Amino acid sequence: MRSTILERRGTNGRKAVLSIVFLVCLLIITGRTGIRAEDALAGYGASEQTEDPNSWENSKPAPFSIRLCFDDKYEKLTERDTKEWRRLTPAGYYIWDNDPVTEYLESLKRKYDTEMGTVSFTTHKGVKMMISSQNCGWHMNVEMTRSNLEEGADNGEEVIDPAWNSGCIYSSKNGVGKKYVEVSIEEQKVYLIENDEIILETDCVTGTDGYTDTTKGVFQVQSKASPTVLKDKDKNGNAYEQPVEYWIAFNGSQGMHDALWRGEFGGEIYKTWGSHGCVNLPLEAAEQIYKEVYVYYPVIVY
Repeated sequence: MRSTILERRGTNGRKAVLSIVFLVCLLIITGRTGIRAEDALAGYGASEQTEDPNSWENSKPAPFSIRLCFDDKYEKLTERDTKEWRRLTPAGYYIWDNDPVTEYLESLKRKYDTEMGTVSFTTHKGVKMMISSQNCGWHMNVEMTRSNLEEGADNGEEVIDPAWNSGCIYSSKNGVGKKYVEVSIEEQKVYLIENDEIILETDCVTGTDGYTDTTKGVFQVQSKASPTVLKDKDKNGNAYEQPVEYWIAFNGSQGMHDALWRGEFGGEIYKTWGSHGCVNLPLEAAEQIYKEVYVYYPVIVY
């Protein structure tokens, strides 16, 4: 019994010494920092933190109404649909539950995305055709669209456009977009189209018929350069270099560019003295097209 009492006394003594040491250190620290000792002691031993008043649970539902524009079609989100998607904090800012927003946009992606392969295209003359789509199509960027939607809703916008991973500007009418370059091999013409209007029409010379044909299909501008020197090999393996003022690549080594060595364009020149596969243009036309298009701009060759 005695040894037990002594052990208890020793334990209590050590605790007392440690408490005194703690208080002395606390007073030294708070004296240097300007913190009052009683304030520091008041928080000593506190293990629970105050709950964030701006957390999802403590915020109020903040529904919204907005429309996503798909050319002449709209997908409308009503307040009833979105009442659990976002909340307003006491501090006055919005917080979002991204999961249902992403799930909704994924459903629209499945509805509106187009597949690479073959697309329906209507020429400027109204001729409908099925044409191979090499690297152009509509593929919604869900993450960017979600960001645009949330920002638009927070700013009180009524309509937003989805974000796409390609440069094609969405159009439900021709399977390609609202802005594109149209190359007709049969007509030996190039057309710059915007919103169903021809803003440029020019003669051209495409690849030599049956020898170095310009590939048909739906493409996108891959790169631009001005000026530059074209370096490649013809079908016989002969290397060549050709300086040009404007270069617009859309299918590997095939592209559109000026051809100052030509005295005329159009007609049936391409059947006997065509290009190595590129679309040769008059200088003024090449300059206008170069200034108008950008990387991912659709180019349709048929």
